[in-house]
Amino acid sequence: MKPFKKRSLWIFLGFLCSLLMGACAPPLNMRDFLADDRIWGERVGLETDLPGLVAGYRSIRGLRNDRYYLVQVLDENRLSLGFWFVSRNGILLEAFQEDGSPADLSFELIGRVSGGSILYLNNDFTYIVSAAGALMGYTLTYFDTDSFPPGASTGSAIIPPTTTINGLPGISLAAPLKAYFLLDIAPVIAAGNYEIVAVPVRPDAGISALVFPDTSLAGMSLIELPEAGAAADYIFVEHDGSGAIVSFRFLRVQVADPPLEVSITLKPIPEFGNWPPLAPLNFSRSSLEDPDTALWSRLITIASPPGSAFVLATIEWRDYNFNVLPLASGALEFKLNFMETGYGALLPGETSRTRYLFVEAQDTAGSWWGGRIPVTTTH
Repeated sequence: MKPFKKRSLWIFLGFLCSLLMGACAPPLNMRDFLADDRIWGERVGLETDLPGLVAGYRSIRGLRNDRYYLVQVLDENRLSLGFWFVSRNGILLEAFQEDGSPADLSFELIGRVSGGSILYLNNDFTYIVSAAGALMGYTLTYFDTDSFPPGASTGSAIIPPTTTINGLPGISLAAPLKAYFLLDIAPVIAAGNYEIVAVPVRPDAGISALVFPDTSLAGMSLIELPEAGAAADYIFVEHDGSGAIVSFRFLRVQVADPPLEVSITLKPIPEFGNWPPLAPLNFSRSSLEDPDTALWSRLITIASPPGSAFVLATIEWRDYNFNVLPLASGALEFKLNFMETGYGALLPGETSRTRYLFVEAQDTAGSWWGGRIPVTTTH
């Protein structure tokens, strides 16, 4: 029998035995079978400080699905073959092009490994595996704004080792009134070359995207953060310009769901038709994917005017076409359902739209109050 046929026979018998033993041992799927060094008798070279990683036949197992990995490859003579990222499906993709410039990170080079393994490796090579470290010890400045350049910052958060989300380095923010923007911190990290990749976490679209900070605003460099109810990982990759990764770190940003109940304060109406702006409402159509239909509505309550009260019979709510909403008028509360009222609708190709909700009321002293609430829906 020829060597190739003999090897093929042993492979077949090995796989058949693994299937027959399924009744008394955990089942072995094809992915694990092809990476099992107990069957093949060979394994890759592995160097790492990460716990749980195991060298296998043309593979490395034990990767976590909430981490991001970087690999330096050494050939059989321990000469470096460069740096590689681990993609979502466990494939190594080069971090640099042949001329030493960074590869295009917008094409899913970096992702959370779904299968727990790095596959299709070379048993003659050694793989130095590291994971993205925590972005710690820096002050993050963020803005909640829809006007540019932004004014004073909304707040800041220091990222010490104890700031985590489910054990991962990150910050949690309340739902924005408008939209969050992070002052780009990469120049603070180092003065070298860097790139930033955003990977959606909630909802998990699974596709990483290169972030291009907007540097056109008063010398600032701003990154737009996830909308209300969403979360994303931001991976900071710094390189030295000659084909080496200097640092590899990440930060998770989680934004809370918008409050389901909001209170609004009406403003004096100087004359009829002059509707002063009130606090905005935001709605993301991604909420429609949540089985909790309560997220599809907001209960809006009118706060009492200073030293007085509103006459209920004078309260009038109007939609974005300025039509009176009869079921809501005469009440201090209005439950706005974004889908039933049309406020949550977008035209084909639109990513956002702002419509207005109008309200007016007269207090017991005879003064008129009211305003227009900007209701913004995003895709």
